Amino acid sequence: MSFEYAQGGLRCPAAEVGLFPDLVDFYTYYDPREAHTIVEAEDQLLEMLREREGQFDGILAFSESAALAAALIIRHARENPFKAEGLFRFAIFICGLAPFDHETLGVAGGLSASKPTRVKPDDKSAEEHLINIPTYHVMGSEDELYHYGVALYNCCDPEMAIKTIHRGGHEIPSQVELVKEMTRNINATIQRANFMC
Repeated sequence: MSFEYAQGGLRCPAAEVGLFPDLVDFYTYYDPREAHTIVEAEDQLLEMLREREGQFDGILAFSESAALAAALIIRHARENPFKAEGLFRFAIFICGLAPFDHETLGVAGGLSASKPTRVKPDDKSAEEHLINIPTYHVMGSEDELYHYGVALYNCCDPEMAIKTIHRGGHEIPSQVELVKEMTRNINATIQRANFMC
């Protein structure tokens, strides 16, 4: 098993001041207030993934990168409705945020928006269940962005989605029992993907 890290290209401030040394630079994939940066990030990553088609079994993404990964999966499915294989066979989303609604980004035939909007937690729109691969979701009940994680979960096929809700915030849990549970569920998600082949 090997992993590849795709770093965002836009410099940004640290999410929590004082958590990391001042000497470290921070990057993001896009500015969530600017539709064109979201579309550019999707375009760049889709191009890279298409050039290396079949080289990635799955994706593990945290927070905004989970929103971007979900958007890539949804967009690829929309643009390739007759293609059996998706970008990935499975996805692991930790503290994931809802993907941006492609209609507001001008990607799905809509006009480009000046203010991008995310899929809402209770939205039963066309985005629902567009992620039809095994997924695993880790969400913190004390995360101020928890409702966006629910919206991401709602974008996925519930028959193929597993979730863990812990009592923490916007973080990767480190408690032994939660790590064991996450390990079991990640393995179960990968096994589901292998079974589908």
